[in-house]
Amino acid sequence: MRGTKAAPNFGIFYNDTAGSQVAATQAATVKARLTAVGYQCQLLTAPSVTAARRLLQQYLDQLDGLVVVGGDGTLNNAMAAMLESGCFVPLGLIPSGRENLFAKRWQISKDVEKACQIIISGRIKKVSAAVINHDYVCHTTLTIGTDPTAAIYELEQETPFRGWKQFRWWLNYLKKSPKLSLNYRFGNDEGHAILTRIFKVNPYVITKGPKHRDINQSNYTVRYLNNHPLTQLWAVSRMMLTRSLVTNVCHDQAQKQLVVVSDTDSKIISVMLDGNLGPQLPLEMTIVPNMYEFFLPSGNFIS
Repeated sequence: MRGTKAAPNFGIFYNDTAGSQVAATQAATVKARLTAVGYQCQLLTAPSVTAARRLLQQYLDQLDGLVVVGGDGTLNNAMAAMLESGCFVPLGLIPSGRENLFAKRWQISKDVEKACQIIISGRIKKVSAAVINHDYVCHTTLTIGTDPTAAIYELEQETPFRGWKQFRWWLNYLKKSPKLSLNYRFGNDEGHAILTRIFKVNPYVITKGPKHRDINQSNYTVRYLNNHPLTQLWAVSRMMLTRSLVTNVCHDQAQKQLVVVSDTDSKIISVMLDGNLGPQLPLEMTIVPNMYEFFLPSGNFIS
């Protein structure tokens, strides 16, 4: 990041490859809002993920901050570009995706004006992230198996599923989807061998109590779907309503490393990181504490 100066220079990165003008319109609104309070801003976009990361790497060392207009995948691209370049600047987020899991976790409003106000307020929170195989980054969810394939299918169809149609589709898809033989291990602990169709990892602990406590930043939550038909029936129903799986394994120690390997042919295993296609197995996932700085709502900031 460049040295402090009177007019901060911010990049506004958005994904304009889907053919919709929503992201471009929101990016222009953000630029106007920040410019009005004294920021220098430039819009950044590219026709592909590779081109976008290359573009960001060219500009990062010229910026005092980067605002991402988009969802979890677009945010992942920006964070990955920082990892690859070694240049880290504070990040702001204007949620504009399908899931917006990072925004929900940190309570960032989808309202553009409210999200801009979070950035203007200047409250910065250091956020941990997981680095996978030294080249990929995960801020919210790593998914292995049926779920990423289904997500790709839904994106290709561009048709949201509803009600019983969605339920029948999921059951039929699970029936046809491959069973994956996985083995996951926390740190130096003994490995856990499972047979599943879906495997999810969050690089933080999911709890029903107070959220986002720093003490939990270095733990994992592992969730997977077992192969009992009745359990699958309930799990699919719950997944439709809450987008969550039944089985939860929260490691009770502050482990920072998770390794996932498989005996299944890696060519039939799909891996996604925050909505983007990820690397093939085996996976070595390491949480890096306080890796990124984010503009976040009050209550979660550096004093």
